[in-house]
Amino acid sequence: MPNKIFTTTCIGGNGAPGRRPSAAEINKMNKEQLKTALTKLIGENTTEAVGVPEEGGPLEKLNTRIKDLSSQMKTLQDQFGRVTRLIEEVDNLKKTVKEQGEIIAHQQRFMEMLDNKERERNLVVTGVSENETLSGDSNVGR
Repeated sequence: MPNKIFTTTCIGGNGAPGRRPSAAEINKMNKEQLKTALTKLIGENTTEAVGVPEEGGPLEKLNTRIKDLSSQMKTLQDQFGRVTRLIEEVDNLKKTVKEQGEIIAHQQRFMEMLDNKERERNLVVTGVSENETLSGDSNVGR
């Protein structure tokens, strides 16, 4: 298939339809003639034809948007890392609270045990007079 650039552009670069130039003729064309032929074929200005984006053009907007999204992604990654660390800290605190609850329950049982031992000393048995128990007398054998 013939190359459209050269079949629609004359060798002089004026944009009029012309024949397809030979390789030797293409080699003789200067840079400006080639730029002009390409830009007329594409229908855009010279800066876009050679790949230089114009200011405020779609490529520049895309690059700006990519930079913004990249920055937002980095911010989100940082925030996600902080949230992950906070979740780990909360899990550790839950574990600590559970352990402390078990320790408090153990200490409460121990305190109740000590209180019961203390109360045993003050136990009053009904039906026995205090004088008999203090003197060591018993009803056995009477």
